[in-house]
Amino acid sequence: MVSDGRAKTENLALKSTQACGMVTPVQTTEIQLPDQMARQVEEAVKSGTLSDSSEVVLAALRDFVSQGRFKLMEEQQLRDIAWAKSRQSV
Repeated sequence: MVSDGRAKTENLALKSTQACGMVTPVQTTEIQLPDQMARQVEEAVKSGTLSDSSEVVLAALRDFVSQGRFKLMEEQQLRDIAWAKSRQSV
């Protein structure tokens, strides 16, 4: 852990995953985490919540992507509602 206040560089070797007998290709990404966040990641791994730091980051990214998809679907539904309301007045 970096103790001088600089962000810790976390090397994440995101492993290939196997689902339904197919190997999904992955990329290795390097991120910098503030010390406090790096400690939280380490705590999540030590507690057994997830197996390693890569899994912690992947879980967070899955949540981020899911929220983005939900927001896009919500925006589309609002556009559909606005369109339907505009058609009622015709």
